[in-house]
Amino acid sequence: MASTLMTIDFSKSDLPPYLTNKLSSLGIKSTDDLLSFLAIHFNTYVNTSTDELLALFRSRIELRCRESSSTLKFGSTSESHLRTLIDLHKSKICEYTFESLHKSICVVDDDESEDSIDIEDFVEPADNIDLDQLVPMETLFLKCIVTSSNIKVVSIEEVLQDLEDEIYESLGEGEASEGLKLHYEDMLTNYMSDSEWPCDYPIYISTEFALQYPRIVNQIVSKAIVVIKSI
Repeated sequence: MASTLMTIDFSKSDLPPYLTNKLSSLGIKSTDDLLSFLAIHFNTYVNTSTDELLALFRSRIELRCRESSSTLKFGSTSESHLRTLIDLHKSKICEYTFESLHKSICVVDDDESEDSIDIEDFVEPADNIDLDQLVPMETLFLKCIVTSSNIKVVSIEEVLQDLEDEIYESLGEGEASEGLKLHYEDMLTNYMSDSEWPCDYPIYISTEFALQYPRIVNQIVSKAIVVIKSI
């Protein structure tokens, strides 16, 4: 498997030594090794929620124990540290992405005429970056619009429409309609409170929505690994 972008060496991370030793006993010394252990590719890793990655990790541990008659166990404390590390890695990937985009921007000198500018000099570098594989799915674009066609982003309105459909299926049309009409923000906030990232893509929230439904925004922010906010 190809080397992961910005891989983390676990021996140089903030993981406690006992957990580093446990992972090392499984041949896992970096995020590259972790992906090999999970048998998933980089783009799947970036676009899979941390909860799902940990569940996959647990299943691989159980399989390894059955195959080797090992009794290696990972408790909640160990998983908590591993969760933090995965979230940190995803954040670094996103940070690298936007740094790359920033560096790809060309600055035109004032004395350079518009006729002498080749637009391909500006477009090609960013187009060559496969952003969809670099931006974690738990990314929130708050009050800023994503202009790259390489990043699949859904609006908060689309996400909430899907949640409303689930509420209708759960409560029935009469109760759901009345509840959403009178307590829209309360119902959706409560519905999301026990769940993870509510869709399979980064989410965009407009300034207008953020002003109208601040508690829903806070709920999404609390679940995001990366928040990109306008100044």
